[in-house]
Amino acid sequence: MEDEKQSENSLIKENYLEKELEKYKKENFLLENEIHRKIWSQRDNFCNEADEFIKEYGILSDRRKKQLMSIRERNKTTFNDITHIKHGDEFINFENDIKKQKEEQNSKIIQSEQNLSCDEYLLSDDDLKDFQSSDSLQINTNTSDNENSTPEEPEQPEDFTPEEPEQPENCTLEESEPENSYQLSPENKLYALMDFDKIKI
Repeated sequence: MEDEKQSENSLIKENYLEKELEKYKKENFLLENEIHRKIWSQRDNFCNEADEFIKEYGILSDRRKKQLMSIRERNKTTFNDITHIKHGDEFINFENDIKKQKEEQNSKIIQSEQNLSCDEYLLSDDDLKDFQSSDSLQINTNTSDNENSTPEEPEQPEDFTPEEPEQPENCTLEESEPENSYQLSPENKLYALMDFDKIKI
């Protein structure tokens, strides 16, 4: 009798434990779903914040890009009841990375502006003196004077008369043909005598 009672009690306990275990599994499953829901909603909010940072600063590391792609592939729903959820370390690190990158960019811009200051390209007084006393500048001034000046004619005595070349008595000057005259053949002399202005075609 006692054995039967013990076996019944053990069965009751087992049934009870099984029911409790199933209940716990269901609760745990619901709890896991709730946790995942909050996690993914938090990550979706992280994606939106990341988009705002990208629009503002235009920078995002490759690791963050891959992370955003994986989050958006998994999380296809959005949740708005997450005001009580704090941002995780992941988002805080992302924000710090953005701040660091922006500070580095600003420092680079300031350094480049300092390196390209106008003072470095201004000539000092000594450099200007050397440049003004250089031979190249003197040569340029001489050439400019020569261009503007007219050549001086050599002085001639007052009684100077140019001598004409002597020519022989029987010498007759032959009229030289103009340089641009054409040698016409006998056949083409007729065309040369024609008045082409009066010819109508």
